[in-house]
Amino acid sequence: MPKQSYKHMVHFFVLLLLILSLGAQAEPTRAQEPTPIIVNSTGDEPDVGFGLPCETAPGNEICTLRGAIKVANELQAMHGTVITFDIDHSIPTTPTIINVLTALPGLMVANTTIQGPNMHDGSVLVLDGNQGSYPGLEIRANNCAIKNMTIADFGNYGISVWPPTGDPVTGLLITGNKIGNMVWPYIVDKPNSGVIKLWHTASSVIGGDTAAERNVISGNTGSGIYILDSATNVVKGNYIGVKDDGVTALPNSTGVYVSNSTGNTIGGSTAGRRNVISGNTSNGVFVVGNENVVMGNYIGTDFSRTVAVPNGNSGIRIGNGGAAVSSGNIIGGDAAGQGNLISGNGWAGIDVVNSDLTSIRGNTIGLNASQTAALPNNFGITLSSSLNNFISGTDAGSGNVIAGNTRQGIFVGENCLNTSIRGNFIGVNNLGQAFGNGMDGIMVQYAMDTNIGGISDAYENVIAYNGGNGIEIESAYAKVTGNQIHDNSELGIDLWRSIDQQGVTPNDPDESDNIQNFPVIKRVSFPSPGRVLISVEVPTLEGEGLDVSFFASDTCDPSGHGEGQVYLGYVPGIAVGGLAEFVINLPLPDPYMFYTATAWGPSQGQSEFSACKSASTYLPVILR
Repeated sequence: MPKQSYKHMVHFFVLLLLILSLGAQAEPTRAQEPTPIIVNSTGDEPDVGFGLPCETAPGNEICTLRGAIKVANELQAMHGTVITFDIDHSIPTTPTIINVLTALPGLMVANTTIQGPNMHDGSVLVLDGNQGSYPGLEIRANNCAIKNMTIADFGNYGISVWPPTGDPVTGLLITGNKIGNMVWPYIVDKPNSGVIKLWHTASSVIGGDTAAERNVISGNTGSGIYILDSATNVVKGNYIGVKDDGVTALPNSTGVYVSNSTGNTIGGSTAGRRNVISGNTSNGVFVVGNENVVMGNYIGTDFSRTVAVPNGNSGIRIGNGGAAVSSGNIIGGDAAGQGNLISGNGWAGIDVVNSDLTSIRGNTIGLNASQTAALPNNFGITLSSSLNNFISGTDAGSGNVIAGNTRQGIFVGENCLNTSIRGNFIGVNNLGQAFGNGMDGIMVQYAMDTNIGGISDAYENVIAYNGGNGIEIESAYAKVTGNQIHDNSELGIDLWRSIDQQGVTPNDPDESDNIQNFPVIKRVSFPSPGRVLISVEVPTLEGEGLDVSFFASDTCDPSGHGEGQVYLGYVPGIAVGGLAEFVINLPLPDPYMFYTATAWGPSQGQSEFSACKSASTYLPVILR
């Protein structure tokens, strides 16, 4: 062969190899399917061999769930295993029931899925534990899933997750299941002792974004979901404590219990992610841990958000007395859809105990979702033995609506320090319509450094139409600044240390009653268009510096001591000796007829409202 022809042939083969190589690289990699194992028997016998086939005796082709789990663990399939069900049973319209007589093997290999229902006829696939003291299904490996099963009558948890080593189990999906006493009349009075327990588990999901992914977790003697020593898990889209109609109570003890856990999320800001957590005998949600988020849920109502389905204790409980301090937990949020509806519960909508830096924002507490009718909790929000907590929303739409509750809207109790209450609607809906709490709007009792409102418009609370005082402060130290306080059945602010001081407490020269004297308005006039002149005397202790706030109202309280319908402004740090008179000029927002003032001082704290004072000269022409 001539040298030139040989050279051309070499070039041709090199080019051909290059083309074939590029073609092989361009061909997409095909995803490998998980290994299927099909359960075809309701029996509970074990598998007799090692690996496939799954069979209870050599050659009988009978595969039970117990056998299928054993085979999945033995295969350790690289791309996972899916256990499904194709069981022929005599009455296709009834559930397919597998009686589990002893503990099933745990899921020990990653990417194992157990997938109901019964594919043979689409019937519900039920695991019946017959009250055995073992869990229904036990997960001990990453990225496993339990889907579309019904799990009932286990004397332990329906699903239990725990790691075989020191590392957490991660990536689980528990979706579309019914766990509890829910297949009447075929299984009657067969609750599990607990439902789902995640121990040392992370980055896993219980529920989903669609109705098909919803777990119904109801009718169990223990907690519906128990998250222990775990982090960054999500519970979304479930019914917990009600039947699958979303209306009828079928209680667990506590709905969701988060213990010693961090960064978990209960709910979400979209409609599909919102849990209904109602009808449970104790708390709807109980959180002991740090930086967990509870958002967008319906807690104490049905799925339509119009009917009360009470949790027997509180809707949400944060912290536990005597345990480590829970810190940085968030209830609700500032963005659309993040607020919870927390109404109809037996004790408080939200109960905060032994907690620090809890943030409560954007929730509706005591009304229905449209805020057109009361669905009362006993209390709206209660706090005790807690520090640096925020009941606040300073952005548009992020304030809490705390209205229609049987007792106080907010109760700040003993051993609380530095509580901030800002930007809320207390006794009204977010349009200002009256839905008063049955007693005080806010009660502060034996607490220190409670801050209610602020000089910014965004910090002002609306506190109106409540059945007691707007704000009641008993043997406590608080500061009330700004706010719109009006039309409460008793005083706007009532301070007392003994019962005989309830109601208006008269000023005393030396403040020996340990209650800050209120200002005395001497004169109100309008010296020029759009301006109001208020002269006050400030009875206080020698050398005391006071902040004095001024208000206007349409009417005067029947006590003669006003409330504060509109906050006008304040003069800070007035240092006086004995009595003094001050004249201030403030913009006049409207021709209100009555004016009041309050004082705050560093030694005695907040005062009550002053006596009302009407304008000395009312000139309508000027006021236009």
